[in-house]
Amino acid sequence: MTVMHRLNCDTVSTEKVAVNNRREEMAEQKPKMICSKCGGEMNHHADKVIYPGSPRDAIDTSVAWGGVIEETHACPGCGAVESRRADG
Repeated sequence: MTVMHRLNCDTVSTEKVAVNNRREEMAEQKPKMICSKCGGEMNHHADKVIYPGSPRDAIDTSVAWGGVIEETHACPGCGAVESRRADG
């Protein structure tokens, strides 16, 4: 969630464009997930940090987050929810 403070109009517009550009970059990084139940294209719903449960899991841990980022996707057709590990 992006919180915007009251600024002049030019600054707010620039910030909104930057946020929208970042969202577009994130969406282009990976192909959309396909629902295993109905075959529909899934929507990226959220990102979650998964903390390592063992020393072996810690190998892929992001130094910045202290865990592995997992993407959660939801199917608008049937409502199924699936996840995958985010790369990078």
